[in-house]
Amino acid sequence: MGQAVDADRLGELPESHRKAVLERLTQHLLEHGEDSADAATSVDIILKIIELMTTNEQREVTERFARSANAPQRLIQRLCCEHPYIAEPALRCSPLIDAGFRDDIADELSDLHLQTVAERCDLSQDTVQFLIDKGTPDVHVRIAHNLNINLTIEALTKLMRSAATRNDVEEALCGREDLPEKASDILMKRVARRLNQEVGSAANCLSRDALRVALRTSDASNGTEEADTRGLSLEAFTTITRLSR
Repeated sequence: MGQAVDADRLGELPESHRKAVLERLTQHLLEHGEDSADAATSVDIILKIIELMTTNEQREVTERFARSANAPQRLIQRLCCEHPYIAEPALRCSPLIDAGFRDDIADELSDLHLQTVAERCDLSQDTVQFLIDKGTPDVHVRIAHNLNINLTIEALTKLMRSAATRNDVEEALCGREDLPEKASDILMKRVARRLNQEVGSAANCLSRDALRVALRTSDASNGTEEADTRGLSLEAFTTITRLSR
């Protein structure tokens, strides 16, 4: 693989020399993976070089290894635990992130890391459950938006609980077409109730003249008096009409 490198003296090397070493080791690992006898040493050197690089340069290293099945798992593991900006390519794309690998780094992943993983298209049911259990509602909303995954009853139940206190989770779930009819009905009723409350509160804050203008504008745009109610529940439209008189 070429001239040996003293990992303890990397900081003394010129930047151009370090980058040349990094390029050589990267090419070697992407070609041979962990099968090579010196893979462990190569990973150690790469990690030390990365510590001396800028944030953008570190992300570039992550991007190179992210899509390769040959990337050493220990290297990917370390990269996944870096700052979310640096880790994002590996968290989003690496084929090495599976259930066992996830368990190895679970305690080191922040909620921002989990949000990125939640947007992957290849999540297993176990990984989805892990993300829901460990993540905040910010993770839940990404799971709910991810139409590439099938939600188990257990996963859906926990997302429904989260949706009870977070409107964005609720709205994301409403956009799914794979929900059981009962769950869909519950969500739609929640949204309708919340919209009624929001429209009523907003209407109470408007002057009567402003409400009349809003209704006349809606009528002119839609062409008929009946079309005024399009997009509003009966209760919400009744509230606006009452307050505008």
